[in-house]
Amino acid sequence: MPLLRPSVVSFTAGVAVGAFALATYPKWKHKVAPLVSALMEGAAAAFHDAQTAAQNMAAEAAAPTPEAASQPSWEPPARNGAGTYSPAHV
Repeated sequence: MPLLRPSVVSFTAGVAVGAFALATYPKWKHKVAPLVSALMEGAAAAFHDAQTAAQNMAAEAAAPTPEAASQPSWEPPARNGAGTYSPAHV
């Protein structure tokens, strides 16, 4: 794979930005900390809300309904007068 001029320029720019960020990290760390903490608090609240909603939906889906508990889950097929099963149920 050939090494083209735009690739070299992009790599060099990335190295320069990384070196600048490393050199000035103590200065901007304190300026950005309130923004990062506010974003993390918002994300944690949204995650907690979504997790609670998912747990409630799962609990509702797993809980048996009263009408389902009162009805049998299987009914035997009806028999005709000769003591055999009717063709509709076989």
